[in-house]
This record gives sequence, structure tokens and C-alpha cells, in this order.
Amino acid sequence: MTPDEIDKRVRKVLALMKPDAARRKWLREDVEDALARLELANTNNWASRQPGRKDAKKAAQRLANALRGVRSALNSEHLGLEILWTLPKREAFNDWIDTCDRLAREKSEKPRPVSDAKMRAASLARELIIKHGRKPTASRNGLFCKVAAAIYVPQVGERGGDLQHQCREVLKQWR
Repeated sequence: MTPDEIDKRVRKVLALMKPDAARRKWLREDVEDALARLELANTNNWASRQPGRKDAKKAAQRLANALRGVRSALNSEHLGLEILWTLPKREAFNDWIDTCDRLAREKSEKPRPVSDAKMRAASLARELIIKHGRKPTASRNGLFCKVAAAIYVPQVGERGGDLQHQCREVLKQWR
């Protein structure tokens, strides 16, 4: 997120929570911290690289085919010994190919109904609300859902917006 995007989100949360002058700086720091934690968690999210996803399965199949090509090229009589000595043993290629083939054959996972990023945003919004003396409720137009939507960073190709379902889930976890 750019500094302008961060500032815009912080100002939106400040406008929603309407803190008094004494708590304004404290809330600003807490929102900036929550946004930094959310961005770090989103960049460290390896869900898109987990096996079983269609794109990961296709990538594993492409890699297996490329490794088969390299393994076949190693059988060429024209390769010098200096090249062969620098490459891994043929058994390593076989192990890599087997692993890629296994990943490509794995059954696809069902898509998860709840986005991890949305759940993190709702959880951090709950922390902010409670820390600043408010009670979180999961009504669509309530402060909790609005703060969660304000700090949520949509994924590529996704619109932001309604996090009521995630807010309800977070409240269920903490009851």
C-alpha cells in the first residue's frame, strides 16, 4: 500500500470511530499498526502456492515436463564433462519429476468460503473497536463492519466492501 492509501484508510477509520482529541493520535497509531500487520500477513500468505489449486497443478505439470526435457538432454553425447559435473545427479531429476507429477495429480481443494485476508481484517477491526472502548456488533451498518471494510485491502480483481459474514465469524470465535 502506498502512504496515500494508508492515510486514506486511517482517515476513514478515524471518521467512523470519532475519537476525542486525546485519543485521536492513539487511534491513528493503532490503525496504522493494524494496516501494517494486515499487509505483512497478506504478503506472507502462501495460499496461492498451496498444492491442489488448479494453477499450482498446471505449474507443477509444466515443471515436470521441463525437467523431463533436461533429463533427456543430459543423455546427449555432445555434452562435456564440465557441464555434467556441475549438474545434479540424474536421480535428483527423477525425484523432482516424481514430486511434480504427484502434485499435478492431487485432487483439487474446494474453494474456501471465507477469505483469509477478510478474516484478518475483521479480527484486527475487532481488536481496534475493543481497544478503544466500543462493543463490536456484526450488523451490516454497524461500526465493526464498517471499520473492517475500511482496513480491508481487496485482492487483485476483487471488490472490497461487505465483510459482515467475516465479522460474524470473528464474533462467534470470541464468545
